[in-house]
Amino acid sequence: MFTSLTERNGYLFRNWLIGEKAVASIDLTYNSRNLSRYELNTTYFILNRYGTPISAYEKRVARLCLRSVRKIGVDLKEDSPPYLFDYYLGSSATDDFVPPPFHHAKDNWGFYNGLNSVGKYGESIPMNAPLNTITNTNQLKGLCFIREGVYGPVLTAKPGYAKNGLLKQIVYPTSGTLSYQYVQNTGTINGSTNNVGGVHVSSTSATDGGFDN
Repeated sequence: MFTSLTERNGYLFRNWLIGEKAVASIDLTYNSRNLSRYELNTTYFILNRYGTPISAYEKRVARLCLRSVRKIGVDLKEDSPPYLFDYYLGSSATDDFVPPPFHHAKDNWGFYNGLNSVGKYGESIPMNAPLNTITNTNQLKGLCFIREGVYGPVLTAKPGYAKNGLLKQIVYPTSGTLSYQYVQNTGTINGSTNNVGGVHVSSTSATDGGFDN
């Protein structure tokens, strides 16, 4: 059996992987006969929406995501509807979006935490500033979890923000769905319950694609 990959032309999906393109399809063949093909439809997270990055800023914040997978069967003749994927994109809040690659706003565990990342004296840090342009010493100390007058761990997780970019729903070829809900992780620190890094699946729900779902 042989597997081949076809790359998709267009915008290079990672600024630090110059020349790399998204995979458009995967072909499985045996003795030169096509057993199946999987067509991968991709787009980009641009903060809290899907789209194709145009401006230099959009290209800097874009992250590749998979929107659908469609299987074509033996000899590329059997066709079926695709599996569709939807993701959590955040909200209209200033800091509630899918974080760009290497974004500076992170909690103690490395998860995106929006405006909970502040400077040493609690001052805000611009959300759209690349990390290599932040030169203010107090802001840099804050990103290292140093706070004026605070002795001990500074916990900066922001509830729910770590789910941005995670899978929200799968729509099956039969029109049924599988949806995911997440909640913030918590932990006991110094005898009290606190928000800690990341989220976990709290529940799933399914519909059958029929009239009553």
